[in-house]
This record gives sequence, structure tokens and C-alpha cells, in this order.
Amino acid sequence: EEPGSDFLATPGWRKPPLQPEKTPEPPTADDTSLPALLSRTLANAKSLLTKQVALLKAEGKGFGKHVGLGLAALVVAAVLSLFMLGYLIGTVCSAFALLVPEWAAKLITAGILLVVVMVVAAIGLSQLEKAKATKPNVKAEIDKTLQAVKKGLRK
Repeated sequence: EEPGSDFLATPGWRKPPLQPEKTPEPPTADDTSLPALLSRTLANAKSLLTKQVALLKAEGKGFGKHVGLGLAALVVAAVLSLFMLGYLIGTVCSAFALLVPEWAAKLITAGILLVVVMVVAAIGLSQLEKAKATKPNVKAEIDKTLQAVKKGLRK
């Protein structure tokens, strides 16, 4: 199965017509010179990049549509779950009110929620601290790559 074939099934998307590849002519004496080879290499690299950008654009449109719809559905679900959580907390408070006065039931429910909030916040903070240790240093990686390219060009 070719990559991106699931995207090709997206309604309304038409696969671009295939263009026949030009078969390269056999090199002549002028074609084997360094400037000619560099020129052909650069032209091939430009063509490859152009085609990859076009492919990414086409795949990105379908991907963006599905991601947008998926995120919208998740936002609606999150809002509805907050309403559900409110009703659940009210139910817990009403259950405690059967055992103790209403003010005490609300205080007990608030205390339980405070403990849950503190535990979840502690977990979140510890995860953020762990994230700091694994933060990628993009600038250093780019500098390493540039140094490697420069070193390769000097050889």
C-alpha cells in the first residue's frame, strides 16, 4: 500500500495526473564536466523539493480537515463532561446531606475536591519538571549539522 493512500480516499480529492518522467539522454563529454554535473544535481534537487512540497500540501489539506473536525468534537465532549462532573459533585454532596447537615455535606465535598485538585496539580508539576530535563536543544543540533556540512565541504 502506497503512503498516503488513505488520504487518496478522501471525498472531493482528485489524484493529480501522472506526468511521464523524462528519460535522461546519455551524457556527452560536456555533460560529465563538474559544472554540468553540479547544475544537473541542483536541478534534480530543486525538482525533488518542489514535488515533495506539492505532495505535503495535498496531504496537509486532508489531514487538517480531519484534525479540525476531531478537535472540535473533543472540545464539545470536554465541555459536556464538565457539566457531567458538576452533576456528579452535586450528587455526592446530596448523598452526604443524608448523613450530616447540608452545610457539613458541602464542606466535606469541597474538602474531597481540594485533595483531588492538589494530587492532580502535584502530578502535573512533576511531569513539567521531567519535561525540562528532556527539552530538545534545537539550536545546538542545527549548529552541529552546519559544522558537519562545513567539515564535509572542506574535504
